Amino acid sequence: MEKQGLIMTSIGKQFNGVTVLEDVDFEVRPGEIHGLLGENGAGKSTLMKIVNGVLTPTAGEIHIDGEKAAFDSPHAASRAGIRMVYQELDLFAHLTVAENICQGNIPKNGLGLISWPRMREISRELLRTIDVDIDVDERLDRLSIAQQQIVAIARALNGNCKIILLDEPTSALPKKDVEHLFKIVRQLKEKNISVVFISHKLDEMMEITDRITILNNGRKVATVDTADINEDILAEMVVGRTIKNKYPKIHYKTGETLLKMEHVSLKDRLYDVSFELKKGEVLGIVGLLGAGKTEIAKALFGVYGKGSKRLTGSIYMNGRDARFAAPAQAVKAGIGYISEDRGSEGLQVDQAIDFNISLAALRKMSRMGLLNLKKERETNTRLIDKLQIKCETPRQKVSSLSGGNQQKVVIAKWFATQARIVVLDEPTRGIDIGAKVEVYNLINEMVEAGIGVLLLSSEVPEVFGMADRILVLKDGRITGEMENGSITEAELQRQVM
Repeated sequence: MEKQGLIMTSIGKQFNGVTVLEDVDFEVRPGEIHGLLGENGAGKSTLMKIVNGVLTPTAGEIHIDGEKAAFDSPHAASRAGIRMVYQELDLFAHLTVAENICQGNIPKNGLGLISWPRMREISRELLRTIDVDIDVDERLDRLSIAQQQIVAIARALNGNCKIILLDEPTSALPKKDVEHLFKIVRQLKEKNISVVFISHKLDEMMEITDRITILNNGRKVATVDTADINEDILAEMVVGRTIKNKYPKIHYKTGETLLKMEHVSLKDRLYDVSFELKKGEVLGIVGLLGAGKTEIAKALFGVYGKGSKRLTGSIYMNGRDARFAAPAQAVKAGIGYISEDRGSEGLQVDQAIDFNISLAALRKMSRMGLLNLKKERETNTRLIDKLQIKCETPRQKVSSLSGGNQQKVVIAKWFATQARIVVLDEPTRGIDIGAKVEVYNLINEMVEAGIGVLLLSSEVPEVFGMADRILVLKDGRITGEMENGSITEAELQRQVM
């Protein structure tokens, strides 16, 4: 009897002579939740693009339910029952839920015209399949990110769906929505629909998957039964080495107060927020997505403008007014901001590495309006070496780097400005366990240099592991403050929820 499900054998892929996948075997059984794990650049996206028909393999074979398959487009893969829900949802914000769910499979009436009643009926049936109640006549842009993701899953189910590929599905979801997503994934499993779950989050892999395949440098490391391993073993398999300390916190003696925020409110977002940050301190602010962390970061960085009526309260830096009119003033004063959205706010990804590192520090590298090219080169070379940015040349485009190395470029930019305060907003989102540890080591280097670090994160273990003091932010308000060591991680998690 032929094996059922998806079987990929000896898959290889080359781009311009460069091997990115080599001899990879990958099997997904019917009704299985199969995790796909690996560091950035390990080959996960390339393998999934081959499954989904975006790319054609250079070597190897694909079988679906015992029959050989070859996909030359996502449409061909879709006909075979393979659907992908991308991290960046490819939906239409101005269309209704029903119109999005039925995209590519629109029902027609006897005259060949769109059957709107049938479209609504199909959409409601698909949403009921995963036990979700969403108004199918609502415009997509009026839904939450979690609801939009559910719409994308419902669209994937429209038709003969056998396998759904979920690419980093929890990266933008608060914990309660992650739990709801997991419930939906388990319902798909019960209906004998296979799910490939791609994520950097080891705890989620351990919770939701039946088996996990690990890739490293384009090769398969292993496929393991989730029940047979633990999170520490999984981390070691991903990075190819033992990780003795996922949170390598080093405590330094803190100095004078660098920053004070007093009674700051932002209309409908922040309410009477006050705290101070000391030299050489990591102050962690932890809260669910949407709690107001990014608004605090942008208030400090001058995004809202000094004269904004939306923002009230006082901000002081070294005892002086720090309600900046624009981000340029914040940079000049010595504040660096690493945004959670590094692609659109932290970097110019189509420009070179050295261009990005120098961008915020041009004033320090110039004299009488002329850029000192020698000083720029020396600074860029020193920081690329110091932060171990993996690249072939400083002229390489940032877009060609892994997520972890892109994050290092952002950090290098603020080292170049000799910032005294660095605001980190979700600094490890979307990067793998090995790159996370490298970022944490860079935080240690910052505080050792006397920089005050404000760590804003929705990841409780991250804040618990790296902060000296912790503030809990909930619905725009500070609801708790504690020295690290005075509370357990479980107690902190309960306060955040």
